[in-house]
Amino acid sequence: MRLLALVCALVAGSASADDRGQALFEGMAPLSVRIGNTVLPAIGLSCAGCHGYDARGGREAGSGPPIDADNPAALLRAVKEGVGKDGRQLASTMPRFVFANPDDGKALAAYLAAIASVQTTGRLTDTLKISFGEGEAARRFSDVFFQRVQMIAPNGVFGRRLARTEDSAFIMLAATEPPGLADAPHLFPLYPLRGDENPRRVRGGFASVSDQVARLAGVSGPGVVIDPDDTLPSAPPGWRIADSAEPGTPVIVLGSAVATVDPRWAPVMMLADDLADRPAPAGCVVMANPRDAQDSTSSPLDRYAMIAADIVVSALSLCGRDCTRATLMDAMDDVKIFSAIWPELDYTADPLTGSTKVVLHRLCRVP
Repeated sequence: MRLLALVCALVAGSASADDRGQALFEGMAPLSVRIGNTVLPAIGLSCAGCHGYDARGGREAGSGPPIDADNPAALLRAVKEGVGKDGRQLASTMPRFVFANPDDGKALAAYLAAIASVQTTGRLTDTLKISFGEGEAARRFSDVFFQRVQMIAPNGVFGRRLARTEDSAFIMLAATEPPGLADAPHLFPLYPLRGDENPRRVRGGFASVSDQVARLAGVSGPGVVIDPDDTLPSAPPGWRIADSAEPGTPVIVLGSAVATVDPRWAPVMMLADDLADRPAPAGCVVMANPRDAQDSTSSPLDRYAMIAADIVVSALSLCGRDCTRATLMDAMDDVKIFSAIWPELDYTADPLTGSTKVVLHRLCRVP
């Protein structure tokens, strides 16, 4: 059984019509801003970035206030013209947005009108619904997760018991594919994160592919990364991504490329995850393992599920009784876990994965 399935990373492409409003709100659809008579791309700007992903107002000092979506016409006037409900000009820190499509304004207003229900999907009075990915590994993860929850929070969190569901969920765990735009936030997926994902949408529990490759790149001088499955956002400094390499070149092989290793490359480096269901190549290779722990008496999958339970319960406790999907992700930013069964996770330092720790092992196989 393979613990971690490598899949393609989340691509923030165009959203469906139903999801267009959310894409605009979260900055995943193209927007422009008007500055005087000039219209420029709204790079790095989004409604959610200032007003919070639940539109309740940003956490940081100087962030935007809660958004009042009761009057769609007034809302769009504020968004496009910078004019408040009382007719006064809003502060210059509020961008004057320009929509790419005629229906974008309506889509944004409709999403904001429904955002409260979207943010509390799966949160009932006495139950918090959690969904899980498909397959044997996800089922095992789910079983161990709830065994651990029963030990550490037998009465639930704030009177809500955590329950498995196949319907609309508050969060999703052990996912085997990246989240779609309208999906619940993904926590502790079974696939390694690339390193460029949005931590408001997904949180991992071990070093990303980018961090693992960076650690391997420190073993030798600049060389070549062979990445036929596009699992790496960009090559480490001084390295380049290519389809092959000359003999004697340091090479990091990713994904399906481990089956095409040339023994004349030196050294050959790869991720331990890529050997989970593939034979190791002949000769010696250096492997990156992001899940090394002091206590390895149980399987990595079981330990991953246990640490996930600890963090989910901790984050829900920090989030409070009125927790939303967005405020749960905010609470994750304050979580630190020190455990013998898993590498230290500190989301205050690394919001996406909580860890950049990678242990290197040397594996030699006689042909």
